[in-house]
Amino acid sequence: MKEVLQYRNLILAGLLFGLYLLSMINSAWLSDDCFISLSQIVNLHNGDGLVYNFGERVQAFTHPTWFFLLSILTWIASEYYYTIIITSIAASMLAIYIVFHYAYVQKNATAAIMGLTILLFSKAFIDYTSSGLENPLSYLLFAGIMFVLLSKNDLSKRNLIFIYAFMAMLFLNRMDYALILFPIFVYLLIFYKMKNTAPFVMAASLVLIWFLFSLFYFGHIFPNTYYAKLQAGYPVQEYLQRGFQYFKVQFLADPVTLVIISFGIIVGLASKGVMRAISIGLILYLIYFLKSGGDFMQGRFFAVPAFVATFLIVSFLSKIKISEYGYFITVIIIFFGANSTSPLFVGKEYDNRNVYLGVADERGFYFQRFGLISPNRYWPKITTLDGTKPKEVGIICGGLGTAGLSKRDKVYFVDYCALTDPLLSQLPAIENSDWRVGHQYRHTPINYEYKVLDNNITLFDENLDQLYGDIHKATHGSLFSKDRLISIFKINTYNYNIDTKMYKSPNMLVGAKKIWKGSELSTVIGSKNDTSIIARVGSNSGVASFGPYEVLSSGKYKFDIRYISSEDNSSTVGSWDVAIALQGNAKRIKEGILLGTNNSDGHIIKEFTMPKEFANNSVEIRSFYNGIGMLIIKSLTIERVK
Repeated sequence: MKEVLQYRNLILAGLLFGLYLLSMINSAWLSDDCFISLSQIVNLHNGDGLVYNFGERVQAFTHPTWFFLLSILTWIASEYYYTIIITSIAASMLAIYIVFHYAYVQKNATAAIMGLTILLFSKAFIDYTSSGLENPLSYLLFAGIMFVLLSKNDLSKRNLIFIYAFMAMLFLNRMDYALILFPIFVYLLIFYKMKNTAPFVMAASLVLIWFLFSLFYFGHIFPNTYYAKLQAGYPVQEYLQRGFQYFKVQFLADPVTLVIISFGIIVGLASKGVMRAISIGLILYLIYFLKSGGDFMQGRFFAVPAFVATFLIVSFLSKIKISEYGYFITVIIIFFGANSTSPLFVGKEYDNRNVYLGVADERGFYFQRFGLISPNRYWPKITTLDGTKPKEVGIICGGLGTAGLSKRDKVYFVDYCALTDPLLSQLPAIENSDWRVGHQYRHTPINYEYKVLDNNITLFDENLDQLYGDIHKATHGSLFSKDRLISIFKINTYNYNIDTKMYKSPNMLVGAKKIWKGSELSTVIGSKNDTSIIARVGSNSGVASFGPYEVLSSGKYKFDIRYISSEDNSSTVGSWDVAIALQGNAKRIKEGILLGTNNSDGHIIKEFTMPKEFANNSVEIRSFYNGIGMLIIKSLTIERVK
């Protein structure tokens, strides 16, 4: 009977591994965030250093361990996309094997079959067995740590060296994992304090070396994304709100994952020793992500906890004698776990671009473009920096990875979400009750789009210009330059007295200018082409253009209506006004006439003051046509003067 069970277990294990491999291949994809890291890998291979934009050292990746592993493997393979997917699937499959091998060593393979069958239906786990992000390596490193911790009754010094080395690599793979690892460290400190010193010092040295390198090379200890996302300046309650929304979306879209995590935590807490420590670590990790606002990628930060929880479940079950009922329970799990969201049942047509509460099914969003088996797949064409600075500036947020790979030889990208921008990441995000995690918008400082191409240009904000000067030295200067090292020190210690209130305000900065094409404004009596509003003879007289309903704070502004009239400049062809849009009414604060321009460009350039009592209301600048000749509204510009 025992031999029959072993034979059956091997068949079931083989079937289970086959289903995992099928699911991983079926769902394999690459994310745009992966392409941000890949841009820096390609630059590194090309001899340009760890840069995103030309000549600018910035750590736009959060996973040094994964980054350098991919750097080595893609360099060896001389290929990027397939290498990343194969590496991801191989690491994920090896992690699954370690879980099974653990149960096999415990002489209870049924426990692994039951636990891994549940995990197979975790959409979060399967989605991030690829994507190009660090999750697969995290699965593998956690699997290695937990295998040694849970299978050894007494850890040797060699075991501790292995555990601490893997813990250091995990921490550098994603620093948030420190919250899961900390209770394990405390456990090891209590029970193995005599053996702990040398292994811990070795692991801590590895982390310290990276921090010192990061400070020296990039100018900051932490990744640029840390400052961009967690130092945005939003109130704690807004982060909490988004954290709860992240959990809510996960529950609605992929409840199996939350059930796995919950059950794993419960069995860990009910156990003793290191299992309890791991469960406490999972709780700390989940609380942290709740407090920090979660993420915009559905399931991404639940995937690793689901794997860790599964290992805890398997360890718990392996200590229980499971009879034939174990297989019956497994069948029930398969029946209830099988649903339309499981990657097992979603094929090459998978497409889901819905965003709910700021959270997206990121695999569904990108699968048709970047999915391995998608019939519409088109991975970005990889370009390399050619040694000359681009002459064009692109101001974008979103699609940074794709843009960085395919256009970086021609365009210098200013990322107003600040993930890849070392200056904007030091500014607070714009106040906005509808902000989205990972997409915290910043104001683009006046003249910044020119200064990134020519450092001799001065930013409008003198204090910010001083900060940028030091950042530019740190990120562009000769590595061992004394001035550069002083600048790094100043960046991390000096108060530049930046007016953070100004950069938080959703209103225009002093010196900022916004331009609308005529066709972007509204009209009552005119028609539109691609660029303009046109009112011709025969049209009724009335409102030629109105809008743009820009919210302005109190202060002085200048506007420019650019227009063309067929009449000579002695003729009055219409009028204009500036009005504050109030509920059910409009308060006119300035007005004048439009004269003919004899078919040449004409400009109405005037200043107006936004009164304090009407601050933060919408303003519209209107033009009126009186029916004489042809009137073309070409553009409208508003600039904040004071």
